[in-house]
Amino acid sequence: PFIASAVQAVRAQTRPPLEVLVVDDGSTDDTAAISRQLGATVLATPENGGPAAARNLGIEAARGDFIAFLDADDSWDPEHCALLAGLLDRHPAALVAFGPVRSFGFYKGDNTVPGRPGMPRSVLAALLAENFITQSSAMARREALLAVGGYRAEIRFAEDYDLWLRLARHGPFICADRITAGYRSHQGQMTRQERAIVEGAWRARLDCWRALEPALDPADRPALEAALRRAYHGDLRRAWHA
Repeated sequence: PFIASAVQAVRAQTRPPLEVLVVDDGSTDDTAAISRQLGATVLATPENGGPAAARNLGIEAARGDFIAFLDADDSWDPEHCALLAGLLDRHPAALVAFGPVRSFGFYKGDNTVPGRPGMPRSVLAALLAENFITQSSAMARREALLAVGGYRAEIRFAEDYDLWLRLARHGPFICADRITAGYRSHQGQMTRQERAIVEGAWRARLDCWRALEPALDPADRPALEAALRRAYHGDLRRAWHA
């Protein structure tokens, strides 16, 4: 029900994208037909493989140097691509540009992100504590996505968080100074499956920690362990209230 508005938001960008790719992950509705009518290129999976496999198909097919993600039920302001691509243009070391988001629909409000915007920085410790990067607010370098193997196709929950953690081990991210992406909350979302989301996030954190620990500089250990403790306490509170 939201695909038309999503594609139209991409078409309305002040910095037009090279291409608009819609991955139809085994749907049984009019997603493909609506997308083609609006001029998007439709990539279809033979059967539903989940969001990670679907996004990998889009990454592999993409021709641009930068890839911006937009879930079908979310939205962009017209200057979204110009803002994030401009940050990646000006800061070649940054692997990912992202920004805060506004929630609309079932819940309303602005979601902030930690740290100072506008300058590349390591986000690894902060990300271990919480995932503050919304998929639809992010733009990444395609070569960086391919270098880490893209999304892990076997993960159906927190697959974006797992990707950000793996990318953050290889280089800095950069945050925009204003909101240009909207996150729609509604009854049909996968993110309402609370237990699976929390468990998926912890798998991502533990996989990241196991990859880091053998070669970890002792000076970096306290900050990373503190981040994991903050995450553990936060998720215990979340689980208790849920």
